[in-house]
Amino acid sequence: MNKQYKQDFVQAGKLAGIVRAYGKSLIVKGASYNEVINKIMQKIEEVGAKPAFPPQIALDDIAAHFLPQPDQDIIFSEQVVKLDIGVSYNGAIGDCAVTIDLSGKFEKLVQAAESALLAAESIIKVGLPIREIGKIIDKTIVNIAPIKFSHK
Repeated sequence: MNKQYKQDFVQAGKLAGIVRAYGKSLIVKGASYNEVINKIMQKIEEVGAKPAFPPQIALDDIAAHFLPQPDQDIIFSEQVVKLDIGVSYNGAIGDCAVTIDLSGKFEKLVQAAESALLAAESIIKVGLPIREIGKIIDKTIVNIAPIKFSHK
């Protein structure tokens, strides 16, 4: 990978992060799904990028890649919202997502996932076995939001 190509990917990632933070700030109770999407599209253009794919907001039990029907709008209320952003900068793609708990019921789980991602990022290096990444993710989540399984 040449130096400029690598720098374009780094920049795409930074721009995606900026757009994700902006989009996250828009997702509040009472906001319109379609208005949020339109504002995110405008922000992608403002930062000098293009959409790598349409911004997507999935709700509750839909994990990702949801788009409403063309004539449908959703007003945010008590949902768990997943925002997925992809930007293209000079052909390089930055792709990131965030989860927002508008209900307040799952905040510990959201915190556990975010902490696990940060913990994994902190140890990643060339040659690190993938199992080590899985171990730190597991340890982080169990310490923050232990899951209890019931056997029937």
